[in-house]
Amino acid sequence: MSATKTATKTAKKSAKKGKAPQAQAPEQAALTAEPAEETLEQAPAALEQAPAALEQAPAAPGRAPAAPGRAPRVEEPRGARTLTGRVVSSKMQKTIAVEIERLVRHPTYGKYIRRTTKLLAHDENGACREGDLVTITPCRPVSRHKSWRLLEVVAKAAER
Repeated sequence: MSATKTATKTAKKSAKKGKAPQAQAPEQAALTAEPAEETLEQAPAALEQAPAALEQAPAAPGRAPAAPGRAPRVEEPRGARTLTGRVVSSKMQKTIAVEIERLVRHPTYGKYIRRTTKLLAHDENGACREGDLVTITPCRPVSRHKSWRLLEVVAKAAER
């Protein structure tokens, strides 16, 4: 515990008991009394300058300023994680099921085996149909199972 905290605790205890406060060392007295007075004098000036500093703060380079009351829209950084797969279901509203196919080597035999993962992705405009080749990217969870969103439609499926 620092000397300042100890000095204030003993002063509070003695005040409760009705005793006169003990004399403090000159350094401790200077530490406890002066900063409080300085901060009280500086506080109004700091509060007046804060809104002006916020208004003058430039927006991040390459981004448009955010609308008042809204969070800025996050752009996809270059090299962001993306997956490409086939749409296997588009029967839900604003949701598509994308099947991602990958090759995994068998640990014992060395043969490459096809493994599939089915992910739900958010399709805001309903642009996808079954059979389309799409690219998806991770996003914040939209629902219980849906935490991917459609980035682009790479190839449309043949019309039937």
